Amino acid sequence: MLQALNSPFIEQPKNDVIDKLNEYLSYSDRELVSAEMKTDGMDEFEIEEAIDKMEDSGVLKREAYRIRRQLNNAIEQEKQKFFKEKQQEELSNK
Repeated sequence: MLQALNSPFIEQPKNDVIDKLNEYLSYSDRELVSAEMKTDGMDEFEIEEAIDKMEDSGVLKREAYRIRRQLNNAIEQEKQKFFKEKQQEELSNK
């Protein structure tokens, strides 16, 4: 199913959610982890301090990988939702 969703021969879904998630994927490790911490309500000073410690200990890359994996899963779910809605729309137009 995932291969079919990513096929160049099938219309690739686009919506605001997918666009925003793809934008996050283009962030650097530092930017990505920082964005997640902001979403969690941390202030700028706390974020910088935590990111520096994560970078020094080597945890930053692993954390960014985890976030990217979550983003990719969310993108796949949005694609499936898009195709399901499109299929429903086509069925209701018949």
